[in-house]
Amino acid sequence: MPGRPLRSGQYPGDDAPGLPGGGHPGAGKTTFALRVATELLSSGDVHKVTIVCPTEHLKYQWAEAAARVGIHIDPSYSNSQGALGSRFDGVA
Repeated sequence: MPGRPLRSGQYPGDDAPGLPGGGHPGAGKTTFALRVATELLSSGDVHKVTIVCPTEHLKYQWAEAAARVGIHIDPSYSNSQGALGSRFDGVA
């Protein structure tokens, strides 16, 4: 499977109540979420993903991180566009 292996603390229930990897920067929240997205997309359980971010800058960071594991995210998507392009696996 593409992507980095999960580290200790990134698995659900590993010393991190509430959030996988805890909430602090560098805890692996993005890695964990992209691992789940990769598994769900490859199994066909989901066909597209939506990433919700508080800032425009983070949308682009997520898209870059997703691209490293083979997930193509459109960080500049807006609802006024209508349909998502077929080359994308999701939006941020």
